[in-house]
Amino acid sequence: MNESLDISFVDINKFIKTDILESPEGCEFNQSATNPNQTTAVQDVETSVSTGERYEVKCEVCRVSFSSKRLFHKHSETHLTEKGISEANSEAEIELDVQKYECTQCGKCYKHKTNLIAHTKIHQGYTYRCDICGQTFNYKQQLKIHQLKHNDTRQFVCNTCGKGFKLKQQLQRHQLTHQDYRPFPCDQCEKSFKLKQQLQNHQVIHLNIKPFECSQCFKRFRLRPQLDIHYRVHDKLKPYECEVCGKFFSLKQNLNVHLFNHTDDKPFKCEHCFKGFATKQNLTVHQKTHKKGK
Repeated sequence: MNESLDISFVDINKFIKTDILESPEGCEFNQSATNPNQTTAVQDVETSVSTGERYEVKCEVCRVSFSSKRLFHKHSETHLTEKGISEANSEAEIELDVQKYECTQCGKCYKHKTNLIAHTKIHQGYTYRCDICGQTFNYKQQLKIHQLKHNDTRQFVCNTCGKGFKLKQQLQRHQLTHQDYRPFPCDQCEKSFKLKQQLQNHQVIHLNIKPFECSQCFKRFRLRPQLDIHYRVHDKLKPYECEVCGKFFSLKQNLNVHLFNHTDDKPFKCEHCFKGFATKQNLTVHQKTHKKGK
């Protein structure tokens, strides 16, 4: 018997002793390992040795090497949970999180090939167009969400107040308003918020930065939605109509203030003459008349 085969059989005996007979997990091969001829896994190793071939496969999780595919697959099962996710160690978890599918045009990486395929449509000029307003989107899912704006169906209803929503995520966010739990505190002041987005919007105040500038009057805003609403002034868009008098307003809050004029509710009272006003702004204007009279 040549030297290479002698070394191989030594490796087999060592493997049987350490990886099978002394396995702490009670491997199913324990009972038959005392008789290598009855162990299919060992027979696989002996077959490779008898042919003069050296077979080796290494576990990518714990880096242990095996001389048999059968033993390797059996060993791999020890790293799997019921959901089939490796939990052997943190190194394995990092390996599973690798974004291995890279876009050849922009270098962006994805964990799943299907996500990469969807992404490449951007470079190929594929767009999804809304057949109602003509707006285009890079992804079909974006188009589906957009089309809900044209549909007034609100199938997700809050069981507390009865308000309906088009998306389940919108309902979940709304339901937080019925709770007093505010898990997102500001590290600059004592305020806390129910949503992370609310905290992020609030923190802009402490930065005193207004990155969004109007291209027509150069007025600056802290948040993009504020700029979008401001553009209505230049575009003369007034989507909010008073159902009583038919007057239109650019902002919903302006409509709400206007509605006080159609009611007898005038909560803002002048401390000098006790005259009531529907808005605080109207009260402020009125109070100036008392100052002029002095």
